[in-house]
Amino acid sequence: MTNPASNFGNQWTIAQGTWHNGLPIIMRLRTEIDDHVGSPDYAIGYRITWKFANPTKDGYPSESDRDLMDAFELKLIKEFESSSTAIVVAVVTHNGERDFICYTGDPNSAHTLFNKTFAADPARPLSFAAAADPEWQEYIGMRAQVADD
Repeated sequence: MTNPASNFGNQWTIAQGTWHNGLPIIMRLRTEIDDHVGSPDYAIGYRITWKFANPTKDGYPSESDRDLMDAFELKLIKEFESSSTAIVVAVVTHNGERDFICYTGDPNSAHTLFNKTFAADPARPLSFAAAADPEWQEYIGMRAQVADD
């Protein structure tokens, strides 16, 4: 997948494995962002979770959900990153959901931009979470898992 308007690198790596519940997991991780890891400008983890309407028996999205999520991801990256509001660092698909893992300096601004960006779109089964992660431990942990495999 290309990244049309990012201020950040567009190199990603993909890892596949099995989640603790026996279902498969796919992680796509951004790898050209080392200059930003731990940046005080992006010290808060911001996660958007899309729960699949009709996951496959392996916990993956249906083809129609996958197409919607691909378009959603491109739009999300374009708006978050062209404004430098947030960096999308990973996309994890597992167990009937897809997590878009981002870092931001202000989750309220990220959420406001998200709402503005997707205001005209149909509602999606999304949830949002934000937590301080100034050292990017979640991202570093995922990178370490991929390096170990």
